[in-house]
Amino acid sequence: MVLTKRSLILIVFGLFCLFSYGQFNTLGVTNKSVGSNFQNEKKNDSLVRDSLELLVSQKKKEYNLGMLPLEQIYVTSFYGLRLHPLRKVYAQHNGIDLRAKDKNVFAVQTGIITEVAYDDALGQYIVLRCGTFEFIYGHLAHIYVTKGAKVEIGEVIGRTGKTGDVTAKHLHFGIKNDGKFIDPYPIL
Repeated sequence: MVLTKRSLILIVFGLFCLFSYGQFNTLGVTNKSVGSNFQNEKKNDSLVRDSLELLVSQKKKEYNLGMLPLEQIYVTSFYGLRLHPLRKVYAQHNGIDLRAKDKNVFAVQTGIITEVAYDDALGQYIVLRCGTFEFIYGHLAHIYVTKGAKVEIGEVIGRTGKTGDVTAKHLHFGIKNDGKFIDPYPIL
């Protein structure tokens, strides 16, 4: 028997659906005749979901993040020690890299632009200050704000690009609190 590509995809999808039923059975279940166990599971799932939503909102408040820096987030390089793609040495990466080809960059919070500059590694970059937090946007092709400008949450402040020490167009997004870098990924 020869399997076509389509047949193989359908088989894999069918197996996925079969084995993943337990993960998704709370999304649309309305059958209340299952018994009290179902009701308890439903309450527990609701408590977990509510707890996660509360945790996310607390983190957003804690880190002053009002919205995302891009319309869509796809991380290509994480915060922390990593092998630099061009220099081929391990070094600290003080932010995350987000895939973005010629996309608008948004102010994640209302604040003041404290830096608009060029760095050999970071390329054209912006620093947005809000209280004790600084949000760093790097490798920009275009910058639409000036130093000292007040920007509102959601305002377009730049456009992603390939400036500085990079292999492809993307946005480097970093966060500092009280002058120390923190990992942006859990916040996003």
